[in-house]
Parts: sequence; C-alpha cells; structure tokens
Amino acid sequence: ELKLLHEEIQDLKMVQKRIRDDPNKKISIRDLDAALKSLKMVCTKKELEYMIWEVDENLDQCVDWHEFQLMFYRNTTDQTGLEPFELFNIVQFMTYDEDFK
Repeated sequence: ELKLLHEEIQDLKMVQKRIRDDPNKKISIRDLDAALKSLKMVCTKKELEYMIWEVDENLDQCVDWHEFQLMFYRNTTDQTGLEPFELFNIVQFMTYDEDFK
C-alpha cells in the first residue's frame, strides 16, 4: 500500500510539473473529474459542468489562469456570500488536504 501511495504521489508531481510548465493550460471538465475521482468523489457530468460554468468568463467550457485567479479573488473578498463557490471550495480543499483524502 505504501508503494502504491508513493507511485500516486509521483504521478501527481508529474501532472503538477506539466501544468506549471504550460501557462496556457486550462482546467477542463475532464481534468476536474479526474481530480475529484482521485479524492474518491464522483460527480455527474452536469455537476462538473456547473462547477466550471461558475467561473468560465469566456464560455469556453474550461477555466484558464485568469479565470482561476478571478475566482480566487472574488471568493476571498466576498462579503455577501453570493459569489459562486463550488469550484473554489474544491480548490481550497485540494490545496490544504495533506493526506489526500
């Protein structure tokens, strides 16, 4: 089990490096689905589409870096509680989750 966990961490590091090395990378519904499945969270296609749609300013069905930054800024400064937050909550969880659960 420890070996499997080590391999999974290595795989995630490779994905992170590819994303970091490509500033034009966008988060697609497929990417979001894979990330959530790695956390053992299964969502419907409609739920995934909605999470992307919440922050997809240019309506290309993906989240680019500008949209990602805008989502983060809007949610961290929102004092009304009206800002769409589903994708933001997932990003926050994945950022601070230390045991990959």
